[in-house]
Amino acid sequence: VELSVTPYAHPIVPLLLDLSSAREAMPDVPLPHIEHYPGGEVRARWHIKKGIEIFKHYFGMTPQGCWPSEGGVSTAAVKLLGESGFRWVASGGSVMHNSLARAKAASAAPPDINETPEPVSGVHHPWRLAALSPKNKVSCFFRDDGLSDLIGFTYSDWHADDAVANLIHHLENIAAAVPESGSVVSIILDGENAWEYYPENGYYFLSALYRRLAEHPGIELTTFSACLDDEVPLRQMPDLVAGSWVYGTFSTWIG
Repeated sequence: VELSVTPYAHPIVPLLLDLSSAREAMPDVPLPHIEHYPGGEVRARWHIKKGIEIFKHYFGMTPQGCWPSEGGVSTAAVKLLGESGFRWVASGGSVMHNSLARAKAASAAPPDINETPEPVSGVHHPWRLAALSPKNKVSCFFRDDGLSDLIGFTYSDWHADDAVANLIHHLENIAAAVPESGSVVSIILDGENAWEYYPENGYYFLSALYRRLAEHPGIELTTFSACLDDEVPLRQMPDLVAGSWVYGTFSTWIG
């Protein structure tokens, strides 16, 4: 188990730092008339600092990882979180796909209209932003949206053993498709909303799931900090297309 923290009162940090970051994933989004959130950076720094202080008060240790509010990230936000001492930040898979697609488009030759586009992959690896300074050690993990949403929204209607078997099958397929060592499958839930829909608050599903995972010869349960301690290889990403775990955009909060 590893505990992570979120900025104190759940601010969407990238929007506090730069309202126009919403246009990175939604170029045509209508924005407020003001160009900057009043005192945005000062507020963002306060919420991050306050969240860490309260975590340390109750748990007696410094958190190493941050799930930003709603998984909301941007290059500037990740930079600030790294400067605040975090080793890792996590967000949604759509943010990663948008970011890699932009990087690929920026470096690619003009497309051949007869060529089938290659799929953008990489969600099963941790990443480091090339835009960060060498002193900023924060790494980025991205949610496997498909597997996470199966747990969050689908498996509650299934028999626990069938749901667990299905999830294990998906993980085995990922392991076969991404054979190199250092692959990480990040399952991240909107957790407060899932278990009330499961029989007995998910008791049967979770018991069967952890038993099967612990016994499995090819799957290792771990935490993000443990991955970094084990020096899991980090892939390089130029920068992020700002967004959240919800659709990969900030459409729920602005526009």
